[in-house]
Amino acid sequence: MKTLLATLAAGTAVAAAVALPAIGQETPATRTLTLTSVQAKGAEHAIDTPPRGDSVGDRFVFASTLRSTGKLVGRMEGDCLAVDLKFEGMQCTLTAVLADGSITLQGASLTKRIPGATAPSQDVYAITGGTGAYLGAAGTMRRSGNGKSDTDVFELR
Repeated sequence: MKTLLATLAAGTAVAAAVALPAIGQETPATRTLTLTSVQAKGAEHAIDTPPRGDSVGDRFVFASTLRSTGKLVGRMEGDCLAVDLKFEGMQCTLTAVLADGSITLQGASLTKRIPGATAPSQDVYAITGGTGAYLGAAGTMRRSGNGKSDTDVFELR
């Protein structure tokens, strides 16, 4: 019995010591990065899979310039796959390539409103990681605009 109690006490002490560093640690600061994404003519391509016309499996690839206060700071590369004709849904993977690293993004874009939802769920992407200055990045990127010139707001944490 004494051995069991000693083992439990030691285990509790180890568990407390492991948990202690996490208590009181500051949450990483958030960083907002606001960029303008401008798509050049010819910088997108639609790949129409059978059947002809809009159908599940169609792909859209694109690239656009990223600017901050008018200055060129990078590129946005994207690949979207049509997955839902009813709500005009697309599954997209994007990468913002910047001078100090890259930010990877993923999300679904729906053009039509889902019943009960307040708005279409387009234009919000999860930040799934990054490289360089953005290594281990998480958060969201919100896009607003007309598709040719958009504002991309990255909330990094």
